[in-house]
Amino acid sequence: MARFIARFTRYLSIVIAGHGVLLALFAFGIAPRLGDDPPEVLASFAFFVLYVPASALTMPLNPILWRLHLIEAPGWFTWPKPLGYVFVYAVWSVGLLVLSLLVSRAAARN
Repeated sequence: MARFIARFTRYLSIVIAGHGVLLALFAFGIAPRLGDDPPEVLASFAFFVLYVPASALTMPLNPILWRLHLIEAPGWFTWPKPLGYVFVYAVWSVGLLVLSLLVSRAAARN
């Protein structure tokens, strides 16, 4: 069971890092070329597949982002700055990799 958990957290870390790369690619590579009025299908896809999960990942780290001034707008509708997203994705990816390492080492001892 411990090996399964270690493998699962390792793969989850890779998925989260890949999602961060896709988010950055869309935000800085594709979206600026589309202009102010992107196609409705692409905008909906980007919102639900890229931005909603990214916002869910940032929620537990919002107090840290506030202290580091990596939040874009004050008020109830806030979102991280681009560096804030990089920070959040790095924390999640590295945290899951460390958890995977700890679980696999604990399984090796037993």
